[in-house]
Amino acid sequence: MERSLGDFGKLPAELRLSIWEVLLSSGSAAILRTNKAIFNDIAGRLYNTLQLHISPSYSDSWLLLQCKRLRVSWHLSKPELMKKSAKFRNLPWGSLKLVVHVYAPAPNDPGEIILLWQRVEDFVSLLNDAESRPSQITVRLQNHHNHSWEQEDTINESIKYPGDALPDFVIPFLSLCWLKGVQDFQVTSDSCTLRESPGWAVITRCSDIIMNQQKEKYQNPAFNSLIPMFDNIIAWRINAAFFLDTSLDSIPGPTADLLRRERFAEWFVSQSSYRKEHLDIIREHPYVVPIHDPSLRKWRHRCDIFQLKTRRLYLMASRSRYSRNDPRLWSVIYPNGLGAFAEPEAI
Repeated sequence: MERSLGDFGKLPAELRLSIWEVLLSSGSAAILRTNKAIFNDIAGRLYNTLQLHISPSYSDSWLLLQCKRLRVSWHLSKPELMKKSAKFRNLPWGSLKLVVHVYAPAPNDPGEIILLWQRVEDFVSLLNDAESRPSQITVRLQNHHNHSWEQEDTINESIKYPGDALPDFVIPFLSLCWLKGVQDFQVTSDSCTLRESPGWAVITRCSDIIMNQQKEKYQNPAFNSLIPMFDNIIAWRINAAFFLDTSLDSIPGPTADLLRRERFAEWFVSQSSYRKEHLDIIREHPYVVPIHDPSLRKWRHRCDIFQLKTRRLYLMASRSRYSRNDPRLWSVIYPNGLGAFAEPEAI
């Protein structure tokens, strides 16, 4: 019996394991800091087995963390991620080798690629704010609900990018390239079509940026010929964020309907940074505006629709238990989301 385990040392290893699983499932890593014996009893099972699943499906968890050897899972909604972010920032990420499964969106529901982008963005923010970073991250591009990243050897592009191709499988990496402090970053895919496509050069470049601490050490001719208008991948990331947000106004599908509703609902949340981030992009990266929203017509049209929808919201608030500025009221009034916006009239 390990004396420094205290009374826990009197228990069979299988029972101790069950206790560790319950404690870790709460999202707190405090048990790992109690003493070295308990740390060692858990660490061998925790490290090298932690996996993160990022799904594009609205019905799935925002993020899913699993530790197979400990049978621990954290199903996190977006509010739970915000609420428990401090606990997850304190996990011993620096001792972990993390496997991230990124799942393919449904090409006939283009809102899924935007949702996938949002979830990857939150994952990147979580790690960048953590006290330590994983020593190794392996990203695996996976199929999901019979959806793959390609169809009949043609790579999926859920939302058509103006002028050039922006394949679905590239989009998550434009966010992942913002990861900091990761020394070893690998990407795997079972698809030869993906690995042999021009877009794979973008992934290679993203991996290099991550491992070189946000510094691009060379210009890749394959990348420059793919997206000639941007001379660095960070600029392309900003462009992609603006493009996806602008595209959300008009794309069809159930996921896009729900995301449009949530975007408006978040405008009421005091800690929401959506409007500030959007305006910061316009001010600091004005080159994206003529590409995706000349004269900012779509932005102004979006604001007009927001004002129109909130009038109805205020009228209905008196019949609801929610205050008129409660973002949950949007789900009550618009349970199926908001349909695609009509194109704004040209000036």
